[in-house]
Amino acid sequence: MTEPTPATVCCTFTEDTRRPLRNPGMGWLIYIDQDGSTLTPGHPGRYLDAATWWREMDAAAAQASILYVRLPWIEFEPVEGRYAWEHNANFRAMLEGARERGLTLAFRVYVDCSDCQLQATPLWVREAGARGKLQVENPGDGGPKWNPFLEDPVFRVKFEQFVAAFAREFDDPARVTFIDAEGLGRWGEMHTFHLEDPGRYVELGRDCIRWIVRTYRRHFRRVLLGHQFQNWSLGKDIDDEILGVCGYLARRDGLASPVWFKQEEKDRLKSYWPRTPVFAENCYWHTVSNEKWWRGDGFSSRRELFEALLRDAEEIHANTLDLRIFEDANAWVTECPDLVTRFQLRGGYRLSPVTVSVPRQMVGGQPALIRHAWRNTGWGRLPGDLPAWRGRFAVAFALLGATDDEPVCIVLSAAGPSGWLRGQDAVYEEAFAFPAVSSGAYRLALAIVDTTQALRPAIELAVTQERTAAGWCSLAAVDVV
Repeated sequence: MTEPTPATVCCTFTEDTRRPLRNPGMGWLIYIDQDGSTLTPGHPGRYLDAATWWREMDAAAAQASILYVRLPWIEFEPVEGRYAWEHNANFRAMLEGARERGLTLAFRVYVDCSDCQLQATPLWVREAGARGKLQVENPGDGGPKWNPFLEDPVFRVKFEQFVAAFAREFDDPARVTFIDAEGLGRWGEMHTFHLEDPGRYVELGRDCIRWIVRTYRRHFRRVLLGHQFQNWSLGKDIDDEILGVCGYLARRDGLASPVWFKQEEKDRLKSYWPRTPVFAENCYWHTVSNEKWWRGDGFSSRRELFEALLRDAEEIHANTLDLRIFEDANAWVTECPDLVTRFQLRGGYRLSPVTVSVPRQMVGGQPALIRHAWRNTGWGRLPGDLPAWRGRFAVAFALLGATDDEPVCIVLSAAGPSGWLRGQDAVYEEAFAFPAVSSGAYRLALAIVDTTQALRPAIELAVTQERTAAGWCSLAAVDVV
């Protein structure tokens, strides 16, 4: 005689289409950038006092998810072994301000002096014996500065020592989302390398890229690593290797520009989708004080420029974009707040359950069949399958106490949220053996949890249903017998 199938309850969800979500690996960035400013007292340039800077940026920070610090090496290690995060109170205050506002961090450390008011690579590297040359063309503020030859062994040893110390402090996914793990060449954009033997530019340039990528990957194991996507002048196989074998995400700037981000470049980048997530950046900054630049490229207004940026971001499936420095961020939030919200609602990923079918009655320790379907309405994806985050995020079901919100037990699904793409609902049918628990009434709940943080809910779901304070979404009352 066949035993009767326990009655089931089907839970349907209403997608929240209006509430901006702040989730890992996506969202707006605000920048501390090398634009003639400095975080270090006594350095040339405009000193950014942390308290003042955060007051100015608070309106933009409320819309952002990540503080991106893109500065020359000398800002991080002006004296060998004396690191800014230990000895520069203003630097620490900047990072603490991000934590207080719920922002994670991202970094790029660059070594080239081009268009920089600072000596980017500290001169103690030259004093240790590294070879290099003066930056005569476009030297930046204050005249010629010194750049190391990127193939020089002393430079490489000293920089790897820095990266090792950098990783000891910042290889922490709870604090840091990504590292732009290259930073060579002009603006750290992986072009115009300074080499002792420029006649071997392609050969040595490829070696430099491989060296810096492997250096960061050796030391940063837990945060995402970004590769500045190339125009393939050094070979498509370099991008294939870094984005594929090494598992980096693609960092691409130049968005909205008809000059620097032509359709063929978009198509090259899209050829890596969906395997490779994209973290993107506007071509134009200082959009208020330097209107001539973007108007000369054919834009009649800042809004037209910002709309073009969002179109490019959607086309290449960008997870992140930049509000950038104060004047640009202020223009976004005061002139085009609807565009800020548009990216928050569609950029990156936006995950929600569609339906979940669960039995009303379970037997402790015995399999219970759960059917669940999920949807992503964002144009990007959760980068949880890249090496640093692999296995970090998982769909979880929990039995909550009937009268409180504390999980009594949690089981993990085999569902892979990193593979959920817009327009393709993901459907699963799984048998979960909940651990033996005391008989009684419970509530079944779900969440996407962080497996590295004691299975705490980690992804805000785009649903209108109420959630517990910890982030569990209640499904149905169930009885365990």
